Amino acid sequence: MNSTTDMRLDEGVEFVRVPTILNERGERILLIFDEHGIQRAKPVAEVVLETLFGTRPSDHVVHFKDGDRSNLDPANLEWIPESETTDASARAKAGEVRRRLDAFRESLRGFPQTDSAELIAEDRAR
Repeated sequence: MNSTTDMRLDEGVEFVRVPTILNERGERILLIFDEHGIQRAKPVAEVVLETLFGTRPSDHVVHFKDGDRSNLDPANLEWIPESETTDASARAKAGEVRRRLDAFRESLRGFPQTDSAELIAEDRAR
């Protein structure tokens, strides 16, 4: 899926549209060329953190505090040691799943509900 991301050029209000793609994990990716002219993929979140806080510390990865990999707000991003990613990612993913389920349940409010056992019995009766 192709998309664009607004990147601030300076402290003013001028922006430039930068083409990005979404990877399978929902992260925005920039396709850039390195100093040798070779195309590389770089997560936009890394670009944001490196721009604001400097080069990525060794053995660190981007952490999305709210678990939403499309939320590129600098307040949502931080470098964490790679060794902590499993626990942090699992907690963030669980939180995101809970939020989506709650939203789904809320969207069903007002619709008639039936017990799944009743539905199974009806299917078997057919």
